[in-house]
Amino acid sequence: MPWPPEVDEVMRAHAARAFPEECCGALLADRAGVVRARPVENAAVDRRRGFLVSARDFLRVEAEAEALGLTVAGFYHSHPDGPAAPSQRDAAAAWPALWTVIIPVHAGVAQVPRAFRFDGERFHLLTAPRGS
Repeated sequence: MPWPPEVDEVMRAHAARAFPEECCGALLADRAGVVRARPVENAAVDRRRGFLVSARDFLRVEAEAEALGLTVAGFYHSHPDGPAAPSQRDAAAAWPALWTVIIPVHAGVAQVPRAFRFDGERFHLLTAPRGS
């Protein structure tokens, strides 16, 4: 896992609470990697089929990261009753070079997140669930 257990716990708990809707949040990192997950409100119109980080929330987490000497390394979101694989909607929203972490949630139970990086054309898996 490319982040500390407490980051995993924050993302999974947020995804389980949001079920059956998608959750979303920011990932803050130092030079060594992701060190914090910051849940934000899903500003999407249809939160069961997508997510949106508002400009207000983006600016807030960016300011928090800067105050802590960190950077925004990417974003996480959940896939309720779906796979931990990027969708076409995820590709349309992805920022090249930033992490996209997807937490699958099945029957309200958050599963192992997977991290991807988008190169502008396709996603590259950075982490895989244990046992795969």
